Amino acid sequence: ALARAHRDRGEEARIMFAAGRAAAGRGEHADAAGSFLRAVTLADGAGDSVLGTTALMHLGVSLDRAGQSREAIASFSTALTRSSVLRYHTDIAVELLARVGNLYLRGGDPDQATRFFTSALRIAGERHDALLEAYMMAQLGHTGLKGDRAEALQKFRAAYDQFRSFSYAPGIAYALYSLGVIAEQESRLTDALQLYTAAVTEQEKSLVVRPHGALFTDCEWSAARFPGED
Repeated sequence: ALARAHRDRGEEARIMFAAGRAAAGRGEHADAAGSFLRAVTLADGAGDSVLGTTALMHLGVSLDRAGQSREAIASFSTALTRSSVLRYHTDIAVELLARVGNLYLRGGDPDQATRFFTSALRIAGERHDALLEAYMMAQLGHTGLKGDRAEALQKFRAAYDQFRSFSYAPGIAYALYSLGVIAEQESRLTDALQLYTAAVTEQEKSLVVRPHGALFTDCEWSAARFPGED
């Protein structure tokens, strides 16, 4: 009977998690957060720590989208304490670190963002995930724009080269946009316009369809909202 109860809770947790993803896809972030919170409780009760941790991460994303940044940080922080899961599921760990970094980037705290992006970059390298490495290099470039602009430029160029090696149009567009930000900050307005135009052209070529709330979309969206780039 106990085993059956665990199975029932586990199945209900998966259903609630799917409901949360569906609500998030419709932009109903408060409803999504409620479903994800329920999924965490059910998954933990069923002993499914992987689903529980994943649901915590998505809960943080939905809370952030609902404008509850403090609660989002709390959810992410709880997920980050689950080292026994993150140690063996580095795909969850690296996404979690990147998303926390993005939240701090949007919040105008580049130092905290740098800490999380650096950890994510290291794990991406260990996983041989070159595409995620390129995104983390770009994110680190954006956190450095208020400081060493030459280093930021180097990171954007490295990210651009990596994206080009994969012919990954959304990433190429993002790197071109990022290079345009530096050109604009340096008052090289003609260069900036050319880079922004090239970014739009590259984006229009893309046949990549990404699900709502995808990590790479979150990276691009976060950099565009970084107060340091006003």
